[in-house]
Amino acid sequence: MEVEKAIKDRRSVRKYDDKDVDNALIMECLDAGRYAPSSGNLQNWRFVIVKNKELKEKIVKLCNRQYWALNAPALIIICAELKRAKRMYGSKGEELYSVQNCAAATENIMLRAQELGLCTGWIGAFDENAVGEEIRVEEGNRVVTILALGYGKSFSVLRREPLENFVFFEQFGNKDRDLRNIPLEKAAKQNIGRVKDLMERFKRKREEKKKKKEESKEVEKSLEEKTKILEEVKEK
Repeated sequence: MEVEKAIKDRRSVRKYDDKDVDNALIMECLDAGRYAPSSGNLQNWRFVIVKNKELKEKIVKLCNRQYWALNAPALIIICAELKRAKRMYGSKGEELYSVQNCAAATENIMLRAQELGLCTGWIGAFDENAVGEEIRVEEGNRVVTILALGYGKSFSVLRREPLENFVFFEQFGNKDRDLRNIPLEKAAKQNIGRVKDLMERFKRKREEKKKKKEESKEVEKSLEEKTKILEEVKEK
């Protein structure tokens, strides 16, 4: 499967088949996780696989009672080892970089799962300390993300806003749409067709805007002429 297809086909799944996921497949997903980028190549993620039904029930209850996750045959709990991050980068390493590292690993796991025909659901709301106690997280580590993993049986429609809603040029908030003013990176050059298409779309929008403005002026001019004629009639 191509990376782009895995990215665009991925869904946050809430309903799963009761079919078990072979540990070999889970390990394939986690292996993708360890290839994620990390600050200073720390690789300070730790993965806990939870399949035990009773333990899953306890954990899900601590995830703001998101009981849909019980349908998934496995939970993957991604934890961060904090000591080395703090030693190398201070409080930022402990509080920010470690979270970023684990988030990158989580995304890799999700995409590999998608490629293998599995589905995932990212859980971000949970009692971090309580979940840590349930899986006996050692001191100096913290729970960062939880993934439900399994074979999905119900898929939501993916909704995404247009790219232009999120893109700024050079400064936050600047939506300069004349791409000729922006240096093209290597990746953009390889997709020059897409760039040209965007330029044409933006050009059409500018032309439409200009046309509407001209039409508005014509209407205004016509109204002025009619008003002038009415005033002349009244005077007579």
